[in-house]
Amino acid sequence: MDEAGQDASTHILHGVISGRIAILKVLRVLQKPKLFLLRSYIGSIALGVKKFARYVRGHWAIENTLHWCLDVTFREDENRVRERTTADNLAWLKRFALSMLKQQDDKYSIAMRRRVAGWDLDYLAKILGIPVL
Repeated sequence: MDEAGQDASTHILHGVISGRIAILKVLRVLQKPKLFLLRSYIGSIALGVKKFARYVRGHWAIENTLHWCLDVTFREDENRVRERTTADNLAWLKRFALSMLKQQDDKYSIAMRRRVAGWDLDYLAKILGIPVL
């Protein structure tokens, strides 16, 4: 599914890699019409087209998972901060908090861990690694 909830698939049709710059011809199929895209990537190591495509897909899988988790946990898509420094600081803080929440080994979902940390100071201390007296 894509962002609009439509069935979508992406296929890399052709790739050219020259040194560390890759240009991939990508077919993005929603239902109709077919959409061809040219995407350029710069990498730090020279790879073959298939291996490079695997790395690109892996990167976007991680990126999409992180965005989804931040949106569900912190409702990030509803954030309306416009001042750049504040937005960058909040983004860093949310990713840090998400990392701390993911490290907990308990029965709660990540969103619920955030809520419980707000309700229970002992649980918050456990997340932050502060010994509870």
